[in-house]
Amino acid sequence: MASLNSTPIVDVIKKYQEILKPTVKGNFGRRRFMLGKHGIATYYFIDKLVDNNLHLLEFLRESGLIKRKLECQKCRQFMKLRSKRVSDRIVWVCRNKIENKECGNQRSVRHGSWFRYSKLTLGEVLMLTFHIVNRTDMLLSNLDFASHTMADWRQFVHEVILDYVEENSEQIGGLLKGAFQILVRQHLHCNDEKFRQYFRLTPVLFDYVLSSIRDELTSKPYNRHKKPICPEEKLCILVR
Repeated sequence: MASLNSTPIVDVIKKYQEILKPTVKGNFGRRRFMLGKHGIATYYFIDKLVDNNLHLLEFLRESGLIKRKLECQKCRQFMKLRSKRVSDRIVWVCRNKIENKECGNQRSVRHGSWFRYSKLTLGEVLMLTFHIVNRTDMLLSNLDFASHTMADWRQFVHEVILDYVEENSEQIGGLLKGAFQILVRQHLHCNDEKFRQYFRLTPVLFDYVLSSIRDELTSKPYNRHKKPICPEEKLCILVR
């Protein structure tokens, strides 16, 4: 998710679509088609972005996917990005002086971000996430990701989406009044054809799947989420 201090992701994608245009062979129409409509990323856009580590890092910072700035926990001054022979090629370093001695505190560029959960490269994590969210992860078969890596990331992405839905659903009258309440229960349940088009399942088949795995999708309340979302809503997110 983008941070509060980041530029809207659509504007960042537009900017880098323009930056990457010269790297795409062909006329203007082909470049625009390959990199996607303004503000909408394509697989090819992500692929070209990952090819250039400098563009990738700046894109991640500007979109808020990694921190734009980081405060040193020792001296409470802002750290600076410096090149280093590590997998990400760059780290946060504190150059401020304490009693005439450089602080020297270091933090990974992944600190406090989505990427801290993996040992994969920043580009690989971005590509995996893009394809899983867009349901095009079958295209990753040529990139030699281990099957357990794919399975772990699918589960992780789905869990993050579920957490986001729970945290951003509006409480009205004691009910979670989010997209599920409005779209599914108030609209799609009344129209079998639209339900099938949206979920690629008929309502009958959806109910059958739900009854088979309801126990696995049922969560108990805990400190972070006092009122977990219902199994039906979780299944909607997973199949969507």
